[in-house]
Amino acid sequence: MIELLKAVNMTLNASELANINSDVSNVYGVNEDDVTIEVVYETSGSLHLTLTDGVDLRELEEALQEELALILGIHESHVRVDVTNETAVYTIVSDSVEDAKGFSSLLETANATSMIDKILSEQFGASVESIVVDDTIVADVVITVDTSDAKHNLADAAESVVNILTDDGYNTTATNMFITSSPTRSPSTVPTLVPVTQQPSAKPSMTGKIASISMSGLVTEDISAGDVDDIRSDLIGIYDVTDDDIQMEIQYIASGMLNVTIGDDTSEDDAIAVITASLSELLGVHNRQVSVTVDTDGSVTYFVTEDSFDEASRIVNATNADGFAKQLEGKIALSGVIVESIEPDGAVEIVIVATIDITEGTEPDVDVVDIIANISFVYGLSNGTFEEHVVTSLPTFQPSAIPVTSVPTTVPSVTGLVVSIAISHSTSHALNDEELVGLENAVALAYSVNPEDVTSSTAYIVSGTLNVDIDSSMTEESAQDALVAAMTTVLGVNEESITVEIDLESGEATYTVSVPEFNDASVIQSALDDDSVPAQLSVQGISVTAVFPDASVLAETTFVIDGDEVTVSLITAENTLDAILDKEYTSDVEGISFVVLCLNIFSMIILFLLSQLCDSFSHKHSIDTTINEPDIHSSIHASVHYWSGCVCGNECRCVLIII
Repeated sequence: MIELLKAVNMTLNASELANINSDVSNVYGVNEDDVTIEVVYETSGSLHLTLTDGVDLRELEEALQEELALILGIHESHVRVDVTNETAVYTIVSDSVEDAKGFSSLLETANATSMIDKILSEQFGASVESIVVDDTIVADVVITVDTSDAKHNLADAAESVVNILTDDGYNTTATNMFITSSPTRSPSTVPTLVPVTQQPSAKPSMTGKIASISMSGLVTEDISAGDVDDIRSDLIGIYDVTDDDIQMEIQYIASGMLNVTIGDDTSEDDAIAVITASLSELLGVHNRQVSVTVDTDGSVTYFVTEDSFDEASRIVNATNADGFAKQLEGKIALSGVIVESIEPDGAVEIVIVATIDITEGTEPDVDVVDIIANISFVYGLSNGTFEEHVVTSLPTFQPSAIPVTSVPTTVPSVTGLVVSIAISHSTSHALNDEELVGLENAVALAYSVNPEDVTSSTAYIVSGTLNVDIDSSMTEESAQDALVAAMTTVLGVNEESITVEIDLESGEATYTVSVPEFNDASVIQSALDDDSVPAQLSVQGISVTAVFPDASVLAETTFVIDGDEVTVSLITAENTLDAILDKEYTSDVEGISFVVLCLNIFSMIILFLLSQLCDSFSHKHSIDTTINEPDIHSSIHASVHYWSGCVCGNECRCVLIII
């Protein structure tokens, strides 16, 4: 999800929105149909009040919200009010800049001040000193991208789209989310809630493991505050979480059926749009409160969502009134849709949706579906559904590029296509079994394989920088070899565990030391922080003047998957894994390898020649070929590295065939 904010003087036109769609779809590698854009315009201001002691600020906010909506002739859901001390800050959401300017003009009149002052005086003994209207109108653009079939890495795409749209003058934020589908044993039978605000949340208010619970049933009055509190307590008790971990939303729905005839020249989408607009106008609600669906048999179902039973009941009465069908038909007569009759349900349905952050909660001992069914029954509700999601934020730093293992092994345990993924994060302890299993499950979920088919190995990496003075007679390669040898002696590890890169111009060297145990990494980190280390690392031709070890140890776990078992696109799997992992983790596809077991020297020579041929292709990716000592089970590894950013937009890899 991407949110753009920008001060504007005119409503964004179709060309501007089309350009945004094109930029976003290109960056993510999706079709333009996969990009949905919603735009609203916000105007704000403040009311300076004089309040008496003991005023309930929440009730005051609700009264101001109702009165502002009444003055402007809009639904209350388009008005937000926050009162702090004796200042009320309001925000009005509208569909166009012209509407926003009109609302601002109305609120600048003396009549508006007088009407608000009268209500506050009667209900709270308060008064309005002045209304200050902000002339700035902000376009809030919310972009939703279906990245299921995205061709590009989501983290890279999010960074790119932020840069592109920020250059266009927008304040831009981007969030990647992965949401799992609900368990098949609990299909939803409750109509989807229609959003009653025009401004979707730009960022998830919860991240981690989320439970979504929905309960519904027919009602004859508003649910009591006591029942709401009791339901809230019951839901909190399921997972043993705190009150801060749960959000609840209650809506009342009036629904019914329309018998219509849709002309041959009218598309289903156009029919839904005109019916939605006509219903919202006749019923005096915003079109975002109206949801219309066309069933396979051609019948049309509508849902109108309200905040209270009385408002929903008003909708039921209005649709049941004589002549309503005729009025509706008159509204849409020229659109190619003919309304033959309307069949309102005649009752109001309540829908209670609870969202619970269960990341730190306790897994219940009994079936949650059964618990929800019992709670629904107790409070006279007929339906209850449950599902879990994984919601994550955008990774905040780039994936590590430091490989710590060589895949595949000398004698491969897996032949064919092998995928290697490195997941890293800073740590202060050795990874335990629970953490490793969690990561393995995440990889298995992303790549659609059985967790038992995922193997892993973990290394702990200490890194940092060295300030060095190098004799001009030394080459960069010889200086690096000398420093590796010195560090091997000082730290007591083998040379294969150490990498050093030197920038001769700046006199700075970066190093990494990779070991299999966290305790060893911690000891090495402490040793490199000792004041005597620079002198110990100085050798002939190289003077080390300072050592700056990084503050934390990096745990990097490499997971190996049999690529022949992967059933999803590899770039889709990579993007899904990025979204599933918590923000402190980074993932990187180290390589995609095609591993062949060669039984004789002749086939090894053919494979080597084929690898050289692949290396000459126009979409050339580096091919690292290793031939071992020739015995009866000698193996050859042709490791074909993979980058999602290839100019051709495909997952380029070289397949080697031995006959």
